[in-house]
Amino acid sequence: MDHVRFSTRALLLVGALAATAFTLLLSSAPPAHAIGEPFVSNMGRSDGSNIILRDDRRYAQEFTTGTAGGQLETVELRFSSGSKATTTVAIWSSTAAGLPDASVCALTNPNNLGSSGTKTFRTTSCTLSASTTYFVYIHYAGSGADSYGLRVTDSDGEDSEKLPGWRITDWHHAKSGSGSWAELSSGATAVIKIRLRGANVAPTAADNTLQAELGYTYEFHRDDFLFSDHSGDELEEVTISSVAGGGVLWLDANDNDTFDAGEAVSTTSTTITRDELNNDKLRYTAPDTGGGAGLATFNFTVSDGDLDSVSTYTMTIDVFTRLVSNTGKSNDGNRTAERRRAQGFVTGSNPKGYRVQSVDLRVDDNSETEGVNLKIVRNSTSTEPGADHCDFGGTPARQSGDILLFSTSTNVCALERGTRYHVLFEEAVDGGYANWAYTFDAAVEDAGWIIIRGQARHARTATSTWTRFGNISLRIL
Repeated sequence: MDHVRFSTRALLLVGALAATAFTLLLSSAPPAHAIGEPFVSNMGRSDGSNIILRDDRRYAQEFTTGTAGGQLETVELRFSSGSKATTTVAIWSSTAAGLPDASVCALTNPNNLGSSGTKTFRTTSCTLSASTTYFVYIHYAGSGADSYGLRVTDSDGEDSEKLPGWRITDWHHAKSGSGSWAELSSGATAVIKIRLRGANVAPTAADNTLQAELGYTYEFHRDDFLFSDHSGDELEEVTISSVAGGGVLWLDANDNDTFDAGEAVSTTSTTITRDELNNDKLRYTAPDTGGGAGLATFNFTVSDGDLDSVSTYTMTIDVFTRLVSNTGKSNDGNRTAERRRAQGFVTGSNPKGYRVQSVDLRVDDNSETEGVNLKIVRNSTSTEPGADHCDFGGTPARQSGDILLFSTSTNVCALERGTRYHVLFEEAVDGGYANWAYTFDAAVEDAGWIIIRGQARHARTATSTWTRFGNISLRIL
């Protein structure tokens, strides 16, 4: 079943909206944050040597946050075997010169600091700003050497499980007492092993408007919900409420491509799973008549499997009868000579693109249809027709008088959003299909579609230069 079936009948690009809006109301209290969201780590990198904690030494491992920042909860360090050390761990800011500056978050030592292995230091309130440099600061307050060493790595980079943009710098700083910070950027003790974790942040989505066509079914995909999660989690669930307006929103539970009893989405609350979205089971069937802008709406929240979005969003469905058209405009004449004609157009903004079923072409009442063919082609340049994209065949059905209907031989013609194409009309022989209409009036353009004014082309043969004039009179449905 196609995601969207747009019956495309005549002139090149028309789109009539359908609908009365309905707004959904779904309240969602933010759930408690889960602990342990990985921010950044190099714990999985190969072990280097150890830093032996001694003589009132201070160490600082630099890291930089990504575009989202985050609420830090824990810092993990790895220690080699040895006795308990007097150790303090904190998060420090950076000076303009890139040196450790001052404490911004204190961390609490674990109870088991006296043993070897990975130790977790915790904080109750530590907000790290986006795209900012910080340091994990470690202070050994004892005197002399302690065999309780700090594990480091000579392997640059981070583990794969991290937030976008977060990184651990390939060096650390050290100093004794009140001395100056020194940068250690080479050798087996260059990078201290750290892992930062934080609270999982609730995902977000956005209001969206989609287009369907009268009498056809639109299949939703997870991309329609404009899901975003700063930690890179996937969309796991969508919860729908307050369904309103014309048409039917339904879930194809038995996967038979048919709306059956009991499959209508509840107007109160229905949860759609990740698998159901990936398999296009959430669908909207538009009515056969009476379309319009905002014909149907529903409210929704999204979930990453752990947290629901705090906000509620609205999906609006516009129902179209046409994508774009200029066939109703004044006829400024007919063209008869050239074998190849092309009219440029630009598709609308539907994130999933469009599926065209037919193109209507306006012609002289007496025009013949022998040896003609209609295609949608891509552009070879910003203005000229290029390679074939979809073939609508050479046996058009004459509609009311001067309108010919060309239907695609492959059932649907998939077009990308915001993309320039041409409708290309060809004759196999001279005089086979002469009198096609053109207009200099603007098109009726809906849903962001555009018939490019003054961008019709005609050429004598396939190798001739394209020449520009007005607008071919056509409609896409």
